[in-house]
Amino acid sequence: ALSIATLAMTLFVNLVTYGWQLFTLRASREEETGGAETLFSCFQQFWRFLLAHLLMNLFTFLWSMLFVIPGIIAGYSYTQTIHIMLDNPDISPLEAIAASKQLMRGHKMEYFILELSFLGWAYLSVFTFGLLGIWLNPYMQVTFANYYNALIGWQPAQPQTEEFTPPEPEDWWNQ
Repeated sequence: ALSIATLAMTLFVNLVTYGWQLFTLRASREEETGGAETLFSCFQQFWRFLLAHLLMNLFTFLWSMLFVIPGIIAGYSYTQTIHIMLDNPDISPLEAIAASKQLMRGHKMEYFILELSFLGWAYLSVFTFGLLGIWLNPYMQVTFANYYNALIGWQPAQPQTEEFTPPEPEDWWNQ
């Protein structure tokens, strides 16, 4: 009974995590996040995300069978899979994994350094008994979403403004 409860809780946490990634992706793009319902929005696509998660872990494990380093490199290749799936609801998990590998080509060290930059904050969070994590985890997730946005070349919509043209000096007195 305990094993079934643990499995159910793990699946639930994973689903909320995918919703959280959608929330932070929207927040990084300054879009309407949708509030708490966004956290549970991935329940409709449960099997799709679960399959992607299982495939990423399987491929990372298989690469790790060679040596540890190829497994770590493979793991970094798959880091953008969930973001890709959130952006493209019709893409299959295997296609998302392939797209993530393509997207991360030449950027794995950057991503490693980005993760490493949070190491000090993570240690500090331990000394605050996890209280710092309340601020640190959202900050980290939005940072990773912004990294994904940079990889895909996403740009925020520019506001439509009229260009200001100053009046000619002889017209100054007429205004």
